[in-house]
Amino acid sequence: MSDTISEQYPGEDEILARAASQYESSNPDFPIVPDRTALLVIDLQEGFVAEGARMWTPQTLRIIPHVKSLIKRSRSLGMPVIFTEHAHDQSGRDRGLMWDVPLNQPIREGALRIGAEDVPTYLRGCKVDTVIITGCMT
Repeated sequence: MSDTISEQYPGEDEILARAASQYESSNPDFPIVPDRTALLVIDLQEGFVAEGARMWTPQTLRIIPHVKSLIKRSRSLGMPVIFTEHAHDQSGRDRGLMWDVPLNQPIREGALRIGAEDVPTYLRGCKVDTVIITGCMT
């Protein structure tokens, strides 16, 4: 049995190596068909991605280029790209731990803006049966 925490728990490099190995050897159980697939980008806003912001993490810098690439590829295949936006009710009824986090504007160029309750209807209208979900805190 290991005596130190560093011996008991793997470091970031080991975790990333394991994840890469599992990713490379995995075989999805379903095909991704662009005509029936949408990309959902969750809460990609300045309050999460701006360096030094309260909800920012260093990992965000590594994620953003991959998310942008995924958005570009999805659009090139004609897939709907939907951005969500973390927001609060103006009355404060939904006040929580992130109530005072300045989120600013979502990072979205040419984003589709629909209410959360309309996403399922929109996806059904597009005949989407597969959703790829991405974001920096998702």
